[in-house]
Amino acid sequence: MAKLLGGSRVYGSLTSNTIIAGAGAGFSNVNYITSGTSATYTLPPALQIGGAKFKLTIVGAGGGGGGAVSGEAGYAGGSGAVTVAIVTVVPGIYTFTYNVGAAGSAGASTPTAGGSGGASNVVYNAITYNAPGGGGGSQSNVSGGASPASGSAGGTNTSGNTNLFYYAGGSGGAGANNSVGSVSLINPYTIGGSTALRLGVGTLTTPIGYGAGGGGGTAAGYAGAPGLIIVEY
Repeated sequence: MAKLLGGSRVYGSLTSNTIIAGAGAGFSNVNYITSGTSATYTLPPALQIGGAKFKLTIVGAGGGGGGAVSGEAGYAGGSGAVTVAIVTVVPGIYTFTYNVGAAGSAGASTPTAGGSGGASNVVYNAITYNAPGGGGGSQSNVSGGASPASGSAGGTNTSGNTNLFYYAGGSGGAGANNSVGSVSLINPYTIGGSTALRLGVGTLTTPIGYGAGGGGGTAAGYAGAPGLIIVEY
């Protein structure tokens, strides 16, 4: 701002301009939703303005790893899909309903396959934003195991909203058995699928973060990671 020196005179009008950030000008706050079924989320006061924008990152849950009989390793679970949406607030609609996907169950040593991860979704203004869960890993009870599990693909946009980005889930790893050369029973092929955007990482055993698939076990498998919803505004 210019400084007027003593004795200076100003003729005409002085105009002072104030610059403020408008609603939806950027995302500087974040909320994490880690559980809930048919639950309701109320938008923060800063978003209760028509035309404001918020960002949703929706993560489906990971599938569980398959179990195996003695001397083999089960197939790992796939990771959940990730959906990202930029949503514009509609005047008077300041809540949304949501579901956070439950982790896929671990396969037993009987053996059984791992369970599929649950889908996570948000419904706002009658539009559904969905992220499917990952597939469960197959059990391994014969030489060479069974077909590998695949991560769930991104959902299909049926809303007509173009501000959506989809990331498919990562595939689960293959199983192994004693007859596969010198490959160890606990090998890289039994790693669970990792989640897009590095939101979850698959391992040989219990996954890290959100949405990743569980590892295949040499007896029981490992459960997948749960889903997640991130709200930024």
